[in-house]
Amino acid sequence: MKWYHKAIYLFAMNVIPTAVKRQMMGIGRATSPKSSNPWGIFNWLPKKHQQAHNIDLTNLQSYTAEELLELLISVHPDVSYALYTYLRMGDTPLTFTAKKVNGKDDKNGQRMLDELKRILNSPLPSPGYQHGRSLDKLDTIQRMMIMVRGACAGEVVLNENCNDVIDIVSVDPSLIWFRREQNTDRLTPRQYVKHPKRRSGEEWFGQYKKIDTPTFIYEEFDPMVDDPYGRTPMLPVLQIVFFHLQVLQDLKAVVHNQGYPRMDISVMEEIMIKYMPKNIANDPAKQSAYLKNRLEEIQSHFESLNPDDYSIGIV
Repeated sequence: MKWYHKAIYLFAMNVIPTAVKRQMMGIGRATSPKSSNPWGIFNWLPKKHQQAHNIDLTNLQSYTAEELLELLISVHPDVSYALYTYLRMGDTPLTFTAKKVNGKDDKNGQRMLDELKRILNSPLPSPGYQHGRSLDKLDTIQRMMIMVRGACAGEVVLNENCNDVIDIVSVDPSLIWFRREQNTDRLTPRQYVKHPKRRSGEEWFGQYKKIDTPTFIYEEFDPMVDDPYGRTPMLPVLQIVFFHLQVLQDLKAVVHNQGYPRMDISVMEEIMIKYMPKNIANDPAKQSAYLKNRLEEIQSHFESLNPDDYSIGIV
């Protein structure tokens, strides 16, 4: 950028009203974190990996593909190791090179890139804790989103004057939905917000907030025609995982059926008649109904037992 370009830009930023600049570039962060709760309650973030072992793996088909891939990272060793290996092998240093239109190196542009990288890798002025915001961490998160979601998304957060970059935040692509405009057929992104808190000047469609700003970036991986969402390369693993789980369930059923001793249960009618209430024992119809109900109750109880249940109690 030439010196007069900078002068024109600074002049425009000082002359243009703030409201117009915010319409042009957005106001702060336009997207919402997936776990945000504007109502100020239940703001504790759960540690999902600590609850992964409680998931019933026999009911995985009730989850969506996106939820399954996120879950399998913590519960399936092959999926976890594949993602871990990919992230570690691709963890190469980030380099930025500024070029002129003719392809030659741009020293002034390189200095601006280096300064921008330094700013993004440095903590913001704050007296408290700050979540890590380095470009290396951002790169790792975005590469993981490519594998798990099939796309990566982020937003450039500007300062109040819209003349400097404060941060680059990652956005979960699973929350982004595209809508085609009627007159222009242009795709506009919208973010699903679980707990919406609408502000003036924002455009909503139910719980979907329009994020039609140049500071929001969405890049899909290997998209099909007319499909802006992309496709994760890990998606075929779902069928293999379901097949493995089905084989393990069948193997478990065989072990339970053949590996545990069988129980033969006998019900003595004389004993049941001896201990039944007197008012029922003297009535043949009531006696027959009573014996039938008790027999069905005992049969149902033993059919509900698992083969490896170690204690049995009948009251």
